[in-house]
Amino acid sequence: MCRKLMAYDFIRKWINEAGINDNQEDSLILNKTSIDRGMFRSMSLKKVVSSIQKNQSTAENELFMKPDPTKIEGKRYGSYEKLNDKGFAPPETEVVNGDIIIGKVTPLQNSSGSKQYSDSSEIYKAYVSATVDKVYPDIKNQDGHETIKILLRSERVPRIGDKFCCYTPEHDVLTNKGWVKFEDLTKRHKVACLKGEKIYYKKPKEVMSYDYDGDIYVLESNQVSLRVTMNHRMYVGDRNGKKFCIKEASEVLGKRLKFKKNADEGIGEITEDDEGYLKIDEKKGRHKFVIPALDIKKDKNNDRVIKNNTAKGYYNDLEVNLDSWLTFFGIWFAEGSMRSERQVQISAHKARVKEALTKVEKELNLDFAKYEDKKTDTENNTWVTTEKRIVAYITQFNVGAINKKLPDWVWSLGRDECRVLLHALCLGDGDFMKGTTTVRYYTSSIKLKDQLQRLCLHAGYSGNVVMRYEKGRTAVIKSGINKDRKITTNADSYVVTIVTKQNQPLINKNLTSTDKSKQHDKKAKYKGKVYCCDMGDTDDEGEELEDDQKGIIYVRHNIGKDSKSSVPLWSGNSRNAQKGTNGIFLQGVDMPFTKEGLRPDIIMNPNGIPSRMTLGQLIEPLVGKMGANDGYNVDGTPFEDYDLSKIEQRLQELGYDPKGYEEMYNGMTGEKIKAKIFFGPTYYQRLKHMVEDKIHGRSRGIRTSLTHQPSEGGPSAHYR
Repeated sequence: MCRKLMAYDFIRKWINEAGINDNQEDSLILNKTSIDRGMFRSMSLKKVVSSIQKNQSTAENELFMKPDPTKIEGKRYGSYEKLNDKGFAPPETEVVNGDIIIGKVTPLQNSSGSKQYSDSSEIYKAYVSATVDKVYPDIKNQDGHETIKILLRSERVPRIGDKFCCYTPEHDVLTNKGWVKFEDLTKRHKVACLKGEKIYYKKPKEVMSYDYDGDIYVLESNQVSLRVTMNHRMYVGDRNGKKFCIKEASEVLGKRLKFKKNADEGIGEITEDDEGYLKIDEKKGRHKFVIPALDIKKDKNNDRVIKNNTAKGYYNDLEVNLDSWLTFFGIWFAEGSMRSERQVQISAHKARVKEALTKVEKELNLDFAKYEDKKTDTENNTWVTTEKRIVAYITQFNVGAINKKLPDWVWSLGRDECRVLLHALCLGDGDFMKGTTTVRYYTSSIKLKDQLQRLCLHAGYSGNVVMRYEKGRTAVIKSGINKDRKITTNADSYVVTIVTKQNQPLINKNLTSTDKSKQHDKKAKYKGKVYCCDMGDTDDEGEELEDDQKGIIYVRHNIGKDSKSSVPLWSGNSRNAQKGTNGIFLQGVDMPFTKEGLRPDIIMNPNGIPSRMTLGQLIEPLVGKMGANDGYNVDGTPFEDYDLSKIEQRLQELGYDPKGYEEMYNGMTGEKIKAKIFFGPTYYQRLKHMVEDKIHGRSRGIRTSLTHQPSEGGPSAHYR
C-alpha cells in the first residue's frame, strides 16, 4: 500500500527530491544512499529486428538457426552460446557486448566443401549488459518475410558523468498571432499544438533560451528541415506513418522514419469570431457571413449602425451564405481591385473564375456588370458589382499586392470553410498542376504567404514556401499587345505549394548500408543560442495528455537565401529544468543535514538558476514545504500571481524560515555550517544521457580522411 501511495510501483524518470544549492554550476552532488534506494533509476529499452532476405546472386532465402561453426564461413567475432535451436536468445537471457542474439545464415551456392552457409547473424553491440525481455518469433514483415523481433532491457543507475537536463534561431513557431521567431516568443502567445489529428492553441508554461556548444541534428529534404539539439524531442512515425511517437534526435539519426506536416481534422469546427462577422447555424453548410450595416450619409468609417433602421440612406446588415461569400472573397482577394469608390471589380479572364462567380452571383445579390478588359478581348473579362455594403467592406482590403493580408475572422473558420477559401484563392492566383494533386499559389506579400501556411494547416493540409523571384528581376513579355516590353519586379515573389496528400514524408528512403550519399540527416557542430518552450502536460481544456501527445508544436525552418523559404512540420518541445552532470556521489551519512535530521537528495548550484532561467525552482521549495506538511499538491510555475506574504506567513506557522533557508550541519564533522542554505522539495527529471550509453573505445578501425583521427560515434561506428 505504501508503494502505491508514494507512486513507487512503476518506473519513472522524474522524482520529487529534497535539494539544496552548492557552488559548482554545471554539475550535481547526489546522495548515494538515495540512489541505492532507487532514486533516478530507469529502464533502457532497445529493439532488435531481423528479417529473412533473398540472396540475389544465389536466389536462396536466408535461414534462422543456431549456426554450426564447422559449417559456416565468415563466422562472427562473438559468442553463439546464448542462442537456442531456433536461432534466438530466449527471454531473460543476459547478453553482453559481442554476444550473438539472433542466428541467421545464407546458403552457399554450389558448395563442395564443408562450408554450407555464410553467417549473417545479429550481434549485441553495447558496453553495458542487457536482458532479453521479450521475443517475437515466427512473424511476418510488411513484405511477407519471416521476422524475429527482440526487446532488450537494461537498468540504468545514475553514475558520475550522467546528464540531467531545442531549436536554433532560424526557426519560427506558429501562434495565434501567426508565425513568431522563437527569440520573440512570450508566454502571452498561444502556440499551435497537436492532439491526435486536431489543432489547438495554448499558452506556453515557459519560454527558454540558452547558449549551446556541441552537436546538433541537421535534417534537410524537400518536405522537412530542422536544426535541433541531439536531445530534442522529435515527433516521428514508422515507415507506414501509423505509430507516431516521441523520440530523441539522437535516436532518429540515420533511420527511415516519417514526419508529420498536417492535422487531418485541421482546426475542427467553425467558432464565432470576436467581431461578429460569422453567424453559426447548427446545420452544416448554412452558416452565414454578416456584412456590416451601412449609413451612407454619416458613416465614412463603416462603423456599425442600429439594425432595422428603415430611413433612406441606411442599409441593414447583409447576411449571406458563408461558403458563397468565401468563394467570392477568395477570388476577389486574388483577382480583384476597386474600379472606383463605388465599384468592386474582378479580372475574370480564367474560365474557372467565371464559373465560380456565376454560381455565387445570385446568392450574394451581386448582379455583376460585365465589360471588356482590352479591345482585343472576345468576351467580357471584367466583372463589376456596386452592392453598397460589399463595396464598403471590401475597400479596406484594397491595399496593393505586396500588402495583402487576410482578416482576423478567417482564423475562426472550421476546416471545411478553410478549404473553400483556400480553393477560391487558388482559382485566382493559383496553379492546379495537371496530373497531380499539387496546387501552387503565387504572391508577393510576405504577410499573406505566412498566413497561407497557417490557412493550409487549418484546412488539414500543409504549405511549403519557396522564393520564386527576387526583387529587381527583369523579364521580357513574349506575347500579346505588350510583346517585347521589359518589366522589373519591385518585390520578392513567393510560391506556396499546398500539400494535400503527401503530408507524412519519409526521410532516408533510399539509404543503404553501402551508400550514405542519399542520407537526409546528419550531425553537425553548432555554437550559439538555442530556444524552446514548455507546453505542459494538458491541452487547452485542461485534460491530461498521453505521453506521446505532450508538447507537440508546429514549427518551420527558414532556409534558402536570406532564409526566405520555409517548410513546416510538427515537432516536440522541451521541458523546463536545471540540466547538470553528476559530479560526485556522497554517502548519506556524509551529506549535510538539518536539525530535524533531513538530508538532501541532490545539491545544485544557485548560479545556474538565472543562467538557465528556471526561476520556478525558487518557488517550488517554498510551496513544496507547505504542500508536504498540509497534504495538497502545489504548482511552482514562475510569473504567476503568487502572494509571497501568505506563503511566508504559513511557513512561519509551520516552524520554517519564511525565506526557505535552513541551518544545516556538516555530515562529515558534525559542525554547524555558518551559512544558511536554501532547502526544500523540488520536482526533478532525469534525462536519457547515460555514461554507459556514451562510452566507447577501440584499438584500430576506420579513420576520417581529413584529420586521420578515429571516426566519431558510438560503439556501432567502430564495427564498420
